[in-house]
Amino acid sequence: MHYSFIYGTNILPKVKYSNVFPSKPLQFEGKWFQGPANPDAYLREIFGDYMKVPPPEMRKTHS
Repeated sequence: MHYSFIYGTNILPKVKYSNVFPSKPLQFEGKWFQGPANPDAYLREIFGDYMKVPPPEMRKTHS
């Protein structure tokens, strides 16, 4: 199993290489960007159930 690290962020999670590469075009708010091969699996590896809003005590603000 291959893993990759995400640089340029304040988090350095280990994610499965196959969930990131090969990248593919993804549409976001009407524009196209290169994104991970499997966006759902990629986000779940980093954030868990990313579709659920965390409770107030678990929310963190950032700049």
